[in-house]
Amino acid sequence: MATNKPIQTSTSTKTTDGSDSRKKKCFTFTVNNQLREPFFNNSVTMEIENEKSPLIEYMEKAVNEQNGLMTKFTVTYFSGKGYFVDAINEARATYSVDKSFWQIRSELVPTKQGISSFIPENGTEVVLDLITGSCDEKKRFTFTVKNQLRAPFFNNSVTMEIEDENTPLIRYMEKAVAEQNGLMEKFTTYVSDFEQKIEAINDAIATPLVDNSSWKMRTQLGPVQTGISSFKPEDGMNVILELDDN
Repeated sequence: MATNKPIQTSTSTKTTDGSDSRKKKCFTFTVNNQLREPFFNNSVTMEIENEKSPLIEYMEKAVNEQNGLMTKFTVTYFSGKGYFVDAINEARATYSVDKSFWQIRSELVPTKQGISSFIPENGTEVVLDLITGSCDEKKRFTFTVKNQLRAPFFNNSVTMEIEDENTPLIRYMEKAVAEQNGLMEKFTTYVSDFEQKIEAINDAIATPLVDNSSWKMRTQLGPVQTGISSFKPEDGMNVILELDDN
């Protein structure tokens, strides 16, 4: 006698582009202080559980879970603007003294929102950075060196003063090593097409013939095609050197 077997069905979670709809949404959250002690540069990947959650909720979660991002923070509420950061891990902003404040940057671009209104988006990198504002006429740029490709991993950022607008990036790299300001301990270069290019930073070596990896430069405006001996940082610019294999 034939029996009727139940038909097994499956529910696909693949989208039309082949991606998995169940894939968790995340962003990279970094807190950085190279202005004064206590110095730190901590980064974690956090899951976006609610796409409407503001940054302050992720800060609270980081403290509660002790995930290595921060141990504590203090904030002040401003009517009509929400909460703004006073201190993280005892590193306090003193705007009335030296114009220092905790700046929020998303994908290298400073935001005008506070932590109670800024909402992180999937795949972005959000940085809370203790910096000084325009309390004088000095020009500055933010310099980041980043390697998440292979050990030794690092993500270091500093704010550097522009002493001469004709100074190329390699001179700031030399200064960072000489002053040991937390950006990098050492670097090596080679010459190609009459241009100095990066071979390694902090022993993170580019191996283009093995895995197509190289040290790439970008700013908030996009990729930079010139090398470190000709590129000149400008006031307010965010410059990133990253080891990448794409």
